[in-house]
Amino acid sequence: GKTYLLNVMSGTVLINGSPPSQLPRSILDHPLYKRTFANRNFEVVEDGGFLVTCTPVFDRHYRFLELSGDLQVLEADPNTGETMELLGSAGDWTGTLPSRLRSMHSHWLLRDRNIVLVRG
Repeated sequence: GKTYLLNVMSGTVLINGSPPSQLPRSILDHPLYKRTFANRNFEVVEDGGFLVTCTPVFDRHYRFLELSGDLQVLEADPNTGETMELLGSAGDWTGTLPSRLRSMHSHWLLRDRNIVLVRG
């Protein structure tokens, strides 16, 4: 669960001890982020090393982690409990996809069911 603290004098809300913030420029400028989310930014809080969206986005919560230039994005569906991982458009797994499916769509891995969801 999350802990919410409210300073009634200033109106500041802390979530798990941290104020909400926007995603850092390094994530916003990452090619994988740009391909999937374009110019959209999210209000996030730090949680276990991840930056987590404060409110659902299209009924989903997103978790962002950047390490050594690599970006990991997880999408959680609170209704089903399923989590998907955003995949890059390069790599051995994309070799059988037509080029338009590689370049114009995002690819989400649902590990529990060995499914790759292609979104356009």
